[in-house]
Amino acid sequence: DAALMVLEPGEQAFRRVLDLPQLGPLGFVSDGPGYLLVNDDGLLRLDSLGRVVERWTTPEVFGIGTLPGTVLHDPDGTYWIGTITSGLFHLDPRPPPFTLWSSRTDPRLPEWAAFVMALRERRDGSVWAGTLRGGAYRISPDRSEVNLLTPRRGKAGSLPSRDAWAMEEDRAGRLWVSSTGGLCVHLPAGFRCQTVLGGTPNDISRDGEGWFWLT
Repeated sequence: DAALMVLEPGEQAFRRVLDLPQLGPLGFVSDGPGYLLVNDDGLLRLDSLGRVVERWTTPEVFGIGTLPGTVLHDPDGTYWIGTITSGLFHLDPRPPPFTLWSSRTDPRLPEWAAFVMALRERRDGSVWAGTLRGGAYRISPDRSEVNLLTPRRGKAGSLPSRDAWAMEEDRAGRLWVSSTGGLCVHLPAGFRCQTVLGGTPNDISRDGEGWFWLT
Protein backbone atom coordinates (compact mmCIF):
# COMPACT_ATOMS: atom_id res chain seq x y z
CA ASP A 1 0.00 0.00 0.00
CA ALA A 2 1.83 3.13 -1.24
CA ALA A 3 1.83 6.44 0.59
CA LEU A 4 3.37 9.89 0.55
CA MET A 5 5.73 10.35 3.51
CA VAL A 6 7.22 13.59 4.86
CA LEU A 7 10.37 13.94 6.97
CA GLU A 8 10.16 17.15 8.97
CA PRO A 9 13.40 19.04 9.81
CA GLY A 10 14.89 17.68 13.04
CA GLU A 11 12.64 14.59 13.08
CA GLN A 12 13.94 11.02 13.02
CA ALA A 13 10.92 9.33 11.43
CA PHE A 14 8.80 9.97 8.36
CA ARG A 15 5.21 11.13 8.79
CA ARG A 16 2.52 9.56 6.58
CA VAL A 17 0.45 12.35 5.00
CA LEU A 18 -1.35 10.74 2.05
CA ASP A 19 -2.36 7.22 1.05
CA LEU A 20 -1.70 6.32 -2.59
CA PRO A 21 -3.43 3.00 -3.22
CA GLN A 22 -2.67 3.19 -6.95
CA LEU A 23 0.78 4.69 -7.20
CA GLY A 24 1.67 3.97 -10.83
CA PRO A 25 4.15 6.25 -12.65
CA LEU A 26 4.99 9.11 -10.29
CA GLY A 27 6.12 12.71 -10.65
CA PHE A 28 6.58 14.97 -7.66
CA VAL A 29 7.75 18.60 -7.59
CA SER A 30 7.73 21.55 -5.19
CA ASP A 31 6.27 24.83 -6.44
CA GLY A 32 7.28 26.92 -3.42
CA PRO A 33 4.16 27.08 -1.26
CA GLY A 34 3.32 23.42 -1.85
CA TYR A 35 3.74 20.46 -4.18
CA LEU A 36 2.29 18.86 -7.27
CA LEU A 37 2.07 15.07 -7.27
CA VAL A 38 1.33 13.08 -10.42
CA ASN A 39 0.27 9.43 -10.43
CA ASP A 40 -1.99 7.21 -12.47
CA ASP A 41 -5.04 8.58 -10.63
CA GLY A 42 -4.33 12.09 -11.89
CA LEU A 43 -2.86 15.23 -10.34
CA LEU A 44 -2.85 16.37 -6.72
CA ARG A 45 -1.87 19.80 -5.43
CA LEU A 46 -0.65 19.68 -1.84
CA ASP A 47 0.07 22.41 0.68
CA SER A 48 3.28 22.56 2.70
CA LEU A 49 1.82 20.10 5.25
CA GLY A 50 0.93 17.53 2.60
CA ARG A 51 -2.82 18.20 2.64
CA VAL A 52 -4.67 17.92 -0.68
CA VAL A 53 -5.97 21.34 -1.74
CA GLU A 54 -6.89 20.54 -5.35
CA ARG A 55 -7.36 17.35 -7.34
CA TRP A 56 -7.79 16.49 -11.03
CA THR A 57 -8.53 12.96 -12.23
CA THR A 58 -6.59 11.48 -15.12
CA PRO A 59 -9.56 11.55 -17.59
CA GLU A 60 -10.20 15.24 -16.76
CA VAL A 61 -6.62 16.23 -17.56
CA PHE A 62 -5.24 13.75 -20.05
CA GLY A 63 -8.11 11.63 -21.32
CA ILE A 64 -8.49 7.89 -21.08
CA GLY A 65 -5.41 5.67 -21.34
CA THR A 66 -2.71 8.28 -20.63
CA LEU A 67 -0.04 7.55 -18.03
CA PRO A 68 1.64 10.66 -16.58
CA GLY A 69 5.20 10.04 -15.47
CA THR A 70 7.28 13.14 -14.72
CA VAL A 71 6.58 16.77 -13.85
CA LEU A 72 8.46 20.08 -14.02
CA HIS A 73 7.45 23.34 -12.30
CA ASP A 74 7.94 26.40 -14.51
CA PRO A 75 8.92 29.72 -12.83
CA ASP A 76 5.84 31.33 -14.41
CA GLY A 77 3.62 29.19 -12.12
CA THR A 78 2.67 26.53 -14.66
CA TYR A 79 3.63 22.87 -14.90
CA TRP A 80 5.03 20.64 -17.64
CA ILE A 81 3.96 17.00 -17.39
CA GLY A 82 5.52 14.19 -19.40
CA THR A 83 3.42 11.11 -20.05
CA ILE A 84 4.26 7.55 -21.00
CA THR A 85 1.80 7.27 -23.87
CA SER A 86 0.58 10.71 -24.99
CA GLY A 87 3.45 13.18 -25.12
CA LEU A 88 3.88 16.43 -23.18
CA PHE A 89 1.17 18.40 -21.39
CA HIS A 90 1.24 21.99 -20.13
CA LEU A 91 -0.90 22.79 -17.06
CA ASP A 92 -1.83 26.31 -15.98
CA PRO A 93 -3.70 25.97 -12.64
CA ARG A 94 -4.45 29.68 -12.32
CA PRO A 95 -8.07 30.81 -12.73
CA PRO A 96 -8.94 32.14 -16.20
CA PRO A 97 -9.08 35.96 -16.47
CA PHE A 98 -12.70 35.85 -17.63
CA THR A 99 -15.76 33.98 -16.34
CA LEU A 100 -18.68 33.09 -18.63
CA TRP A 101 -22.26 33.34 -17.36
CA SER A 102 -24.80 31.43 -19.44
CA SER A 103 -27.47 28.74 -19.25
CA ARG A 104 -24.68 26.15 -18.94
CA THR A 105 -22.71 27.69 -16.07
CA ASP A 106 -23.03 27.65 -12.29
CA PRO A 107 -24.78 29.79 -11.16
CA ARG A 108 -26.98 29.27 -14.20
CA LEU A 109 -28.87 32.01 -16.00
CA PRO A 110 -32.48 30.78 -16.15
CA GLU A 111 -32.85 31.75 -19.81
CA TRP A 112 -30.11 33.18 -21.92
CA ALA A 113 -30.02 35.66 -24.79
CA ALA A 114 -26.62 36.17 -26.38
CA PHE A 115 -27.27 39.87 -27.07
CA VAL A 116 -26.46 41.75 -23.86
CA MET A 117 -27.47 45.36 -24.41
CA ALA A 118 -27.04 46.99 -21.00
CA LEU A 119 -25.19 46.52 -17.71
CA ARG A 120 -25.57 48.38 -14.43
CA GLU A 121 -24.18 47.79 -10.93
CA ARG A 122 -26.56 48.97 -8.21
CA ARG A 123 -25.66 50.59 -4.93
CA ASP A 124 -26.34 47.32 -3.09
CA GLY A 125 -23.68 45.57 -5.17
CA SER A 126 -26.09 43.66 -7.41
CA VAL A 127 -25.44 43.60 -11.14
CA TRP A 128 -28.27 44.02 -13.65
CA ALA A 129 -28.04 42.92 -17.27
CA GLY A 130 -30.46 43.81 -20.03
CA THR A 131 -30.74 41.61 -23.12
CA LEU A 132 -32.43 41.54 -26.48
CA ARG A 133 -35.35 39.07 -26.36
CA GLY A 134 -34.08 37.53 -23.11
CA GLY A 135 -35.45 39.95 -20.53
CA ALA A 136 -33.43 41.45 -17.69
CA TYR A 137 -31.37 39.69 -15.03
CA ARG A 138 -30.46 40.61 -11.48
CA ILE A 139 -27.28 38.97 -10.16
CA SER A 140 -27.09 39.07 -6.35
CA PRO A 141 -24.27 40.98 -4.62
CA ASP A 142 -22.53 37.73 -3.62
CA ARG A 143 -22.96 36.42 -7.23
CA SER A 144 -24.68 33.26 -5.99
CA GLU A 145 -28.21 33.91 -7.30
CA VAL A 146 -29.64 35.06 -10.62
CA ASN A 147 -33.20 36.34 -11.00
CA LEU A 148 -34.93 36.70 -14.37
CA LEU A 149 -37.39 39.53 -15.01
CA THR A 150 -39.63 39.15 -18.06
CA PRO A 151 -43.15 40.16 -19.09
CA ARG A 152 -45.91 38.29 -17.29
CA ARG A 153 -49.29 38.47 -18.95
CA GLY A 154 -51.91 40.04 -16.73
CA LYS A 155 -49.47 40.75 -13.90
CA ALA A 156 -48.77 44.31 -12.88
CA GLY A 157 -45.20 45.31 -12.19
CA SER A 158 -43.51 43.32 -14.95
CA LEU A 159 -41.56 44.59 -17.95
CA PRO A 160 -43.63 45.38 -21.06
CA SER A 161 -41.38 43.26 -23.32
CA ARG A 162 -38.40 40.88 -23.31
CA ASP A 163 -36.12 43.66 -24.56
CA ALA A 164 -34.04 45.73 -22.14
CA TRP A 165 -32.09 48.26 -24.19
CA ALA A 166 -30.57 50.53 -21.55
CA MET A 167 -30.34 51.02 -17.78
CA GLU A 168 -29.59 53.97 -15.53
CA GLU A 169 -30.02 54.95 -11.87
CA ASP A 170 -31.60 58.21 -10.77
CA ARG A 171 -30.35 60.33 -7.87
CA ALA A 172 -32.57 58.39 -5.44
CA GLY A 173 -30.91 55.11 -6.45
CA ARG A 174 -33.89 53.79 -8.42
CA LEU A 175 -33.17 51.75 -11.54
CA TRP A 176 -34.70 52.82 -14.85
CA VAL A 177 -34.93 50.37 -17.75
CA SER A 178 -35.70 51.20 -21.37
CA SER A 179 -37.80 48.34 -22.71
CA THR A 180 -39.69 48.05 -25.98
CA GLY A 181 -43.05 49.52 -25.11
CA GLY A 182 -42.03 51.79 -22.26
CA LEU A 183 -39.53 53.43 -19.94
CA CYS A 184 -39.75 51.63 -16.58
CA VAL A 185 -38.60 52.40 -13.07
CA HIS A 186 -37.99 49.51 -10.67
CA LEU A 187 -39.84 49.95 -7.38
CA PRO A 188 -40.32 47.56 -4.42
CA ALA A 189 -43.66 46.46 -5.94
CA GLY A 190 -42.13 45.90 -9.39
CA PHE A 191 -41.78 47.99 -12.52
CA ARG A 192 -43.86 51.09 -13.24
CA CYS A 193 -43.75 51.95 -16.94
CA GLN A 194 -44.73 54.82 -19.18
CA THR A 195 -44.60 55.29 -22.93
CA VAL A 196 -42.04 57.63 -24.48
CA LEU A 197 -42.89 59.94 -27.37
CA GLY A 198 -40.75 59.12 -30.38
CA GLY A 199 -40.28 55.45 -29.56
CA THR A 200 -38.10 53.31 -27.31
CA PRO A 201 -34.81 54.93 -26.18
CA ASN A 202 -31.69 52.94 -27.06
CA ASP A 203 -29.63 54.73 -24.44
CA ILE A 204 -30.17 56.52 -21.12
CA SER A 205 -27.61 58.88 -19.59
CA ARG A 206 -27.81 61.10 -16.51
CA ASP A 207 -26.12 64.49 -16.32
CA GLY A 208 -24.63 66.17 -13.25
CA GLU A 209 -27.94 67.84 -12.38
CA GLY A 210 -29.81 64.53 -12.36
CA TRP A 211 -31.61 64.95 -15.69
CA PHE A 212 -32.06 61.91 -17.92
CA TRP A 213 -31.16 62.20 -21.59
CA LEU A 214 -32.81 59.64 -23.89
CA THR A 215 -31.51 58.79 -27.34
